[in-house]
Amino acid sequence: MKNFNCNKLFENMPVALAFNKVLCDENQNPKDFIVLKINQKFKEITGFKEEDVVKQKGTIILNNIIDNPMELIKLCGRVALTGQSKSFEGYSKLRDRWYEVKVFSHKKYYFSIVFNNITERKIKEEKLKEKNIKLNNIFNNSNDIIYSLSWPDLNVKFVSKAVKKIFGYTVEEFKSDADLLKKITHPDDKYIHEKALDYLKKNGFSIREFRIITKQGNIKWLSDKGKLIYDENNKPIRAEGVMREITERKVADNQLKYSEEMYETIFNSAPIGIIIENKKGEIIKVNDSECEMTGYTKDELIGNNVKDIFVLPEHQELADKNIDRLINGEELEFDIKITKKNGEIIYEHMKETNITFPDGSKGILSMHIDINERKKKEKKIRYLSYRDHLTGLYNRRYFEEEMIRLDTQRQLPLSIIMVDINGLKIINDSYGHEKGDQMLIETGNLLKEELREEDILARHGGDEFTILLPKTSYGEAEKIINRLKNKNNKRSREGIIISFSLGFATKQKMDENIKEILKKADDDMYRNKLSESRSNKNKIVQNLINTLDAKSSETKEHAMRMTKLARDLGEKIELINSELNNLALLATLHDIGKTTISEEILTKPGKLTEEEWEIIKEHPIKGYKIASASEEFAVVAEEILCHHEHWNGNGYPNGLKGEEIPYLARIISIIDAYDVMTNERPYSKPISQKEALAEIKKYSGQQFDPKLAKEFINMQLDKLS
Repeated sequence: MKNFNCNKLFENMPVALAFNKVLCDENQNPKDFIVLKINQKFKEITGFKEEDVVKQKGTIILNNIIDNPMELIKLCGRVALTGQSKSFEGYSKLRDRWYEVKVFSHKKYYFSIVFNNITERKIKEEKLKEKNIKLNNIFNNSNDIIYSLSWPDLNVKFVSKAVKKIFGYTVEEFKSDADLLKKITHPDDKYIHEKALDYLKKNGFSIREFRIITKQGNIKWLSDKGKLIYDENNKPIRAEGVMREITERKVADNQLKYSEEMYETIFNSAPIGIIIENKKGEIIKVNDSECEMTGYTKDELIGNNVKDIFVLPEHQELADKNIDRLINGEELEFDIKITKKNGEIIYEHMKETNITFPDGSKGILSMHIDINERKKKEKKIRYLSYRDHLTGLYNRRYFEEEMIRLDTQRQLPLSIIMVDINGLKIINDSYGHEKGDQMLIETGNLLKEELREEDILARHGGDEFTILLPKTSYGEAEKIINRLKNKNNKRSREGIIISFSLGFATKQKMDENIKEILKKADDDMYRNKLSESRSNKNKIVQNLINTLDAKSSETKEHAMRMTKLARDLGEKIELINSELNNLALLATLHDIGKTTISEEILTKPGKLTEEEWEIIKEHPIKGYKIASASEEFAVVAEEILCHHEHWNGNGYPNGLKGEEIPYLARIISIIDAYDVMTNERPYSKPISQKEALAEIKKYSGQQFDPKLAKEFINMQLDKLS
């Protein structure tokens, strides 16, 4: 029963306890120890389980906990062998904790370790140490003498280094002699100290001015402002104060006035807003910068409560709590929104601390920095991080975050629409990326017109848009889809046909995965796009043909004449029907790349400049890209690319030669040249058909395929005869 009680007592000890046995070498020197028993508190404080340590050696346990385990093992061994207890503080790098450790022995070779977690205390001590160092640095860099005295014996606990400069005596001399100040005080002013001490005891503060005789024999005037510091039971625990040399002020009466004016100037000209409040939050003093920031005059602020003037309604309760925290000694620093006189909401960075007024009452010193511009920039950066730089719509990142945020029961049913622009590649290749970008912008604007304020429209990337519709059923989403379809195939301000494919899906129940709903919407859009793709691309290409016709009034007639001549020649050289159809299509589309060239160049009456000619020479490549983007027109894309290549290899864009040039391209180059020569152009007058045939014959074998040229010449001569 006795052992049971001892075990129970051991287990329930309020401190961490481990019972151990030391292990010695043949010379009875401690080399290790083994843990025999630990209690519950040990497990809680260290985080170890019983099987981690019991019957384990100290070298194994301590290896990852402290830097020098053998040092601790030897110390514990000495205690176990000599019976002399040891206490120390230690740090565990494994647990990142500080412990207070006591080692004692009740029997040789056995010892117990008792320890407590003192991490929180050590952190506070470290912070206090850092704070004291900072305060000492501040105080010792001050031109004034800052001091702290014990109470009521008035021994010097701290005095700043300014005593050496002002008195000529060192800090050590002041600390070693509590009466030194009285000894160096001018004989006529010694009574002032007793009066000031009586006043300090009665009122908690004192102000005195007196003369001292420095170590060098000079007389100086000092102003001393002291106060009592109280504990939580309102019992004085020390006296603190600041002594300032005022010799010059005393020499000249007007120096006092100058100093007061200077103080007001510094206070009012400080680049930060400053408000001094009483413990109720009522404004006692305010500087010019605060008035400038907020738009209020000093008369409008002084006497009023900061809550009533500046604090937003939703922050009133927090403001009350902050006042209590400040009066109780906390320092606060935070960003806050406040209301200006004109009602504008602005941001300020606020730092607040408590102060003690000369009458001993508590107050608040509140310092404000205008950070409104910084907050605007932060807001702009946040805005840009969630916005597509081109369209100004939300980007994919924002959409995905909102999709997750709105994935709640309250937002069901939740619908998603996927939008994919048709033919953007054709637009980019024909008009250029600037026009393609404009198409994206105008598409976004069209979509936005049919959406509610709470709907989220985002550019998902490339030519895709996504729309998130909270609290929107399948039927309601379908109505929105139908309205958007009515916007389809509208002509933009740039004359471009805006065309897009749509798909949607709706989440009805919470157990449905929102990402799967997004995928269903995307799949639905893709199916619709496949079924509409050919028609949409053909509309875009037809639009390009119409655009070219508008740029040059003879283009349509030119294509019609070429189609007739191409079919005639094709039949003469016995092309099969599919080739005849392709040749007719080539006659229509061969110059489609010219849609990218300005009307000024296409209709220029005079000779083209070298730069303009290089632009003209790009149109076969542009035409190739446009035709390649459409399944229906891709069959003549290669011929469009090569219709300005020459038989001798001197053509463009690739310098192909002879039969390297596609057959239909060789045919269309002859017909194109003939039609251009026999019809009026802005840059040339027409020539007769015979003259044109003579030119083709002249350049047969150079520009034109000689066999095809001969066939064409004979065909036309037959018509003329």
